[in-house]
Amino acid sequence: MERGLNAFRLKSIAVIAMVINHFAHVFVLLPVDREVMNVLLTVMNAVGKLTIPIMCFFVAEGYYHTRNLKKYLARMFIFAAVSQIPFYLFEHGIPSGIDDLMNNITHLNVIYSLAMGLLALTIWKSEGLPVLLKILLVAAAAFLTKTADWRIFAVLWIIAFAESRGDFKKQAAAFTVLAAVRVCVYYVMGAMPAVSIKTVILQSCTVFALIPLYFYNGRLGRKTKYGFYIFYPAHLLVFAVIILLIQGV
Repeated sequence: MERGLNAFRLKSIAVIAMVINHFAHVFVLLPVDREVMNVLLTVMNAVGKLTIPIMCFFVAEGYYHTRNLKKYLARMFIFAAVSQIPFYLFEHGIPSGIDDLMNNITHLNVIYSLAMGLLALTIWKSEGLPVLLKILLVAAAAFLTKTADWRIFAVLWIIAFAESRGDFKKQAAAFTVLAAVRVCVYYVMGAMPAVSIKTVILQSCTVFALIPLYFYNGRLGRKTKYGFYIFYPAHLLVFAVIILLIQGV
């Protein structure tokens, strides 16, 4: 019997956590007692925080395992583009007009953030480039995710996982420090909708993703080259349709 968790199992955990988190968008529209709903929504959002660290970890792993980095980059950006319409419909619904569309059109999906993270990592690992230029280009890549899901920090987490690859303690420490910085920065910038101890704790739940990652055994498991990339826009589209039906649009 295989010990630990292989890549397929870890990615499955990330996908399940993502679905639970996204289901909250549907759940909030159901006729459920408000107090019960608030508790369950908090739990769903907390569980959802497991997804991005696991996906960042495997983007970093993918950098080292891919046979063709250019195709890997192209695949991620293509699926980011494919996912944008389902993502928009899920997050914002059908636009009521051009102004509504333009106000939300720059809100980009998480695959875009992951793709920019992979691009930043590729730049960071490039030989022959001056260190200062690498830092500037990586900073530019991170800045270009400022309107996307998990903006900036998805890029930094990918690089942190890659730089400490092979030493989980260093990976965990780097990730945790960046997670703490994220919470502090968002607090200072007022990016959190309602800054409170509850909010800070909720946003800090990303660190719990380190628990399943600790058990990663380095094995691939079942091969699903395009599984996540297809599932991501597909499940967003399904949820978007359900939400529209409930709202009677």
